[in-house]
Amino acid sequence: MNPLTTTRPLHLALAALLFLVSQPAFADDPARMEVGARVFAFWESDGFWYPAAVEEISGEDVKVRYTDNTIEWKAPGQVGLYTVAVGDRLEGNWLGRNSYYQGSVAQRDGERIRIRYDDGDVEETTIAQTRLQLYQPKGFFRGQKIYARWKPDGYWYPATIHRFENGHHLVRYEDLTWEWLKEKDLSTYTVEGGNNVEINWQGRGLYYKARVLSRRGNELRVQYDNGEEGGAWTSQVRAWLSQ
Repeated sequence: MNPLTTTRPLHLALAALLFLVSQPAFADDPARMEVGARVFAFWESDGFWYPAAVEEISGEDVKVRYTDNTIEWKAPGQVGLYTVAVGDRLEGNWLGRNSYYQGSVAQRDGERIRIRYDDGDVEETTIAQTRLQLYQPKGFFRGQKIYARWKPDGYWYPATIHRFENGHHLVRYEDLTWEWLKEKDLSTYTVEGGNNVEINWQGRGLYYKARVLSRRGNELRVQYDNGEEGGAWTSQVRAWLSQ
């Protein structure tokens, strides 16, 4: 088999990383967290971010305990140090009855806040009784697994959204390259059986054309153009998507 191309240049990755550290915003780097820190964590079943406390950190993964004592391990980009400030939009758990309504923070004193709901009602409550909706246009949100277009070669690679600022999304590719992209360069493409893709063979940065025979979780069975079959991970896939 002949390799198609190699991975992205390192100097571009470093340039994107320098841009990252200069931006003040939602902090989702586990290195900046510690056990006991108050955070917001992404709850996948409904797409909202809920208050939680960090219980353990293992590499890039963070174990959190939500206010209802649910414990969950979160991947990078799914937990962050987010400060609730006056004027912020959020949803409040009205009277603790598990019914959430939209409003704005009118006042804050430590963990206690006053929410002015959109219907005019006002409630004195705590940050623990709120949730955030950090969705971006077209449903993109922090922590979402997507495919991002790498402009130098035009291919789409698996990545994770980490931040949204001024119309741009900060994504991290599987090779740890960081890049700011516009929404048009993001896709919710999903690898499925029958797809024609290219596989980063043995993770060496050499891509070969293949057809996906089956998928189980993040594990793939593929057949290369020369007839050989083998296994691969979704993180090793790149695709050529129409613009």
